[in-house]
Amino acid sequence: MMTWWFTTFMAPAIKAKVHSLPGVEHLYAAITRDQLEIPAYITEYDMTVNGLHYFQPDAQTSPAS
Repeated sequence: MMTWWFTTFMAPAIKAKVHSLPGVEHLYAAITRDQLEIPAYITEYDMTVNGLHYFQPDAQTSPAS
């Protein structure tokens, strides 16, 4: 809800560029793990909420290694 409000009223120029994801592992379909520096508390919270390895990207949507 906060993202919608911010992009709609405060920064409409970037609204099409903002994507909501249900978990951190969904980022790895677009960005390789070595390009991200995600703080430990975020990954710990994500594992608590979503479990371990809940997302398996398709071979054609995975970024090149």
